[in-house]
Amino acid sequence: MADLPLTFKYREAARVHNKPYQILPDPSYRASELRLLVTGAAGGIASTVIKAFAAAGTKQMDLIDLNAAALADLAESLRESHPDCKVRTYLINLCNPSAVQDIQHVIQMIGTGRLDETFHSSDVEVKAPDDESQVCEGLELVVLNAVGILGNFAEVSDTDPERWWQTFDVNLKALYASCRGVLPYMKQKGQGTIINFSSMGCYLTNKGGSAYYVSKAAVSRLTDFLHLENEEHGVRAFAIHPGNVSTGLGRAHPPEFHACLIDPPDLCVGLCQYLTTSRADFLRGRYVSANWDIPELEERKDEIIEKDLLKMTLLV
Repeated sequence: MADLPLTFKYREAARVHNKPYQILPDPSYRASELRLLVTGAAGGIASTVIKAFAAAGTKQMDLIDLNAAALADLAESLRESHPDCKVRTYLINLCNPSAVQDIQHVIQMIGTGRLDETFHSSDVEVKAPDDESQVCEGLELVVLNAVGILGNFAEVSDTDPERWWQTFDVNLKALYASCRGVLPYMKQKGQGTIINFSSMGCYLTNKGGSAYYVSKAAVSRLTDFLHLENEEHGVRAFAIHPGNVSTGLGRAHPPEFHACLIDPPDLCVGLCQYLTTSRADFLRGRYVSANWDIPELEERKDEIIEKDLLKMTLLV
């Protein structure tokens, strides 16, 4: 890429991708050593990533969403295609005041291997398989926070205040609750990876995008803090743009944006798998786009570290 987006103004990379490409020589590398916890699991991109991790060999998954039917379909698909993959589904409203406690309850079950038939909280339900031997000692927890909505896409003067703030509730508050819930467990274990779905919108300015773009900018900044405060405890945090994909969220943009939705849902699979490996350590706390060429970023590793690039900052 000719210039890295230091101030997050969009610049074309020397090598960009709009189709999946191989990053890891062996996608199954480390897969069996991981336990995957995903928020917004039933979404088009997240479910694609989940299936790819299962295919690569990840055998322990905890999936959170509020779309009960879509979540059940995803779990059934995983159990049929990968019978050795242990899947638990959770209907959790991460915008509720109890969300951090709800996540910690999930983590408690992950840590002990104990499965409850029903997890009752404010409006939480847990559906678990019958196998009660799922002790996860030795597995690294990887959290993929894919929960998000476009929200109220309108100029500020025309926005509905409640809908505008709802975008922050889902895109930032829910993601915060997930991170806050898992961090004590990760710090105790001395390891863990958090991958937060941000968006290239975090550094763009288009009329009508204030709620979505600003909330995603906050996700990128929060990820920077997660890295700063938890690196010494072995916790790794990344913010990613998963691509310009024609999902429900993407299609909710005004029609003039739809021509940009050219990426497939599996574009970010390789990036997510890559971020679970030590090769990606130089990107901790940073924003990374699935469209960018990872080998090119690795070539510029020293520059990225020395100049502390790929973060939101003020340059004067």
